Amino acid sequence: MKKSIFIGLLLACCTVLNAQVRRPKLVVGIVVDQMRWDYLYYYNNEFGEGGFKRLLREGRSCQNTMIPYIPTVTAIGHSSIYTGSVPALTGILGNDFFINGRPTYCCQDDSVQSVGSTTIEGKMSPRNLLASTIGDELKLATNFRAKVVGVALKDRAAILPAGHSADAAYWWDTRAGHFVSSTYYMQQLPAWVEQFNKTHKTAPGFDLKTNVKGIPMTFDMAEAASGTNGSDKETKPICSPSASRRPTLSGTNSAPAGRKSTTPICSSTAT
Repeated sequence: MKKSIFIGLLLACCTVLNAQVRRPKLVVGIVVDQMRWDYLYYYNNEFGEGGFKRLLREGRSCQNTMIPYIPTVTAIGHSSIYTGSVPALTGILGNDFFINGRPTYCCQDDSVQSVGSTTIEGKMSPRNLLASTIGDELKLATNFRAKVVGVALKDRAAILPAGHSADAAYWWDTRAGHFVSSTYYMQQLPAWVEQFNKTHKTAPGFDLKTNVKGIPMTFDMAEAASGTNGSDKETKPICSPSASRRPTLSGTNSAPAGRKSTTPICSSTAT
């Protein structure tokens, strides 16, 4: 009898807690290269009220979240932050490393093609990543109804945080002078990306990745991907990943019939 009462109370508590949980519609992940956590306070007087100050004022600051890994290169940083794991388990041992004695770039994937250009800068995917990311877990938590998009100037900053199940990832092709993707995600760029590239392209060969103009460019692209600039109707069908390339993370790859899709986005940006 006591056991039955205890189980009943436990279920009642779980029901109350579930009723109080409100999932956000949009999740944005931002990684700032070489920015230590204490810079939030050291440079606090330099920040605007609607940026870092707002995050500190209205959000939570988790300061004891160190992940012990070396070396501190961007590919390892992104993969460790978004998986919560270390290089020995993620498989990302650097920006460049060896696989079976073969020199390999962290996102290199010779089995895919560039989408949006004819250069080799689009021949990328997360296949070398062995762990699941926040983006993958978001897909699982919503039965693949969530939308996960990675955006960055560097391919590794867009691809690795978004994970294996991302709807799309976009990065800057310096040789082409605009954003591209790969056939891992889609066969052609969505109309809104094509339009964005027309209005934001640079001269081929211009190194936007080391130019200050790259910062607003990245955020403009992330905003376009989120649909907050009025392009949501076009961004919803960014891509529909095929079952053949999705990792076996759950028993189903699509939303149940009759269920309306929600569209939270995990958008990664980096300098």
